[in-house]
Amino acid sequence: MDDVAGVLTAFVVGALISGLIGFAIGSSKDRSAEGFWLGALLGPIGWLIAALLPEKLRRRCQYCLKGVPEGATKCCHCGSTLTGTTQQQLADLQAEKQALVANKAAQAVPKAEQPPVIVRIPWEQLEKYVRCQCQVCSVNIEFPLRGEGQTVTCPKCGCETVLFNPHAEEAR
Repeated sequence: MDDVAGVLTAFVVGALISGLIGFAIGSSKDRSAEGFWLGALLGPIGWLIAALLPEKLRRRCQYCLKGVPEGATKCCHCGSTLTGTTQQQLADLQAEKQALVANKAAQAVPKAEQPPVIVRIPWEQLEKYVRCQCQVCSVNIEFPLRGEGQTVTCPKCGCETVLFNPHAEEAR
């Protein structure tokens, strides 16, 4: 009877250790629960599956660029207030765009009568974004290049900081 209990205990301990390894692999992709169960039930094969799982869709904080849960209003990494569109808003905009395209296609003139329209925008005309660090807390702040020289409030520490282009300083 002791042999059965020993084998069962070894099996359970092995499954827990394997599950913890799967948990560690899965947590890098925000899938710690899936990684634990795959590791505990399938062992090394589960680890491989956990490593190949796609990362959960998350939105990115515009200040620290780390993933935050969908629907969050504050970044759990840097504490800044999040703005911008969510995945659901992007999906709604995409559906609206498809509906407009379908409606326009129904009213369109036959293709033989339409000349092709090609719009090319040079890279120089696209708005460029750069990142600089807050002079007080060193958190990264991303801003359009046209905002260089403006004084803003840091989203992390709340201190006033001047936006600068670090690439311009390197070129000097």
